[in-house]
Amino acid sequence: MLKSIIHSPDLIFTIDKAGEFISLSNAVLSILGYDAKDVIGKEFINFIATTDRCSSNNGYMKVVKNKTSDRLFSNFIHKNASLVPLHWSVTWNEEEQDAFCIGREASESLKQQATKDTTSKFYRALIENTSELLIVIGENGHYLFAGPSTKSMLGYDPEDLIGKNALDFVHPDDSERL
Repeated sequence: MLKSIIHSPDLIFTIDKAGEFISLSNAVLSILGYDAKDVIGKEFINFIATTDRCSSNNGYMKVVKNKTSDRLFSNFIHKNASLVPLHWSVTWNEEEQDAFCIGREASESLKQQATKDTTSKFYRALIENTSELLIVIGENGHYLFAGPSTKSMLGYDPEDLIGKNALDFVHPDDSERL
């Protein structure tokens, strides 16, 4: 497994119980600018920005103590002294007595969030400006969403429908069929 970790394109590393790096993928070494000999056998905490050391160490030790998993955020220190923000998950492996960690650049997740925000704004604009009647009714029959055209088409303000039973607004002649 060690060989597959080293050559993985993902940000993967393992840390022993004492907090020392056991292995790192080439992707981790590349993103941090180190050679394996600079990192293997050294405490991971020394590669984390001073401001994040306490929370990172506490998070890691909690995982080791409770033999669980957790997600952490840390600014790792690049060889050139710049900071590399990483979201990383830590999973304790009792059999191997080490933690398996996988990370991703926080800057990448910020790009994904920006894309998500742009997409969300697009759909919101689409919904708010359509002349179509858009309504979402939950499994319990209550309105979860009513688009702006609800007022012009049905005479109700959208916010007045949210949480109410949709059948309460159906003509009595049609309610049994619905």
